[in-house]
Amino acid sequence: MTGAQTVAILQGMHPLTLLPFLVVGVLLAWVLYYAVKDHFAPKYGPGQCRQCGYDLTGNVSGRCPECGKRFRAGTRLPWEL
Repeated sequence: MTGAQTVAILQGMHPLTLLPFLVVGVLLAWVLYYAVKDHFAPKYGPGQCRQCGYDLTGNVSGRCPECGKRFRAGTRLPWEL
C-alpha cells in the first residue's frame, strides 16, 4: 500500500472512526507513565543516606553510621544552604 492509497482510504473515513484508537493510545501512554514514574524518582529525600535512608543531619564523618556508605564530608548539604 502506497502513501497515496493510505491518504485516499483515510479521506473516505468518518472523522470519528479513529477516535477509539486515539483514546486507547492516550490511555496506554497514561498507564505506562504511572507504571514507571516511581521507578526513576529518588528513593530518599535530602539529608538522608541514598542507600538506606538514615538521617545524616549533623554527620561530619563522611560515612553513614547505619550502612557504611561513604559521602563527601564537609560539603554543604542541599538543606543547609
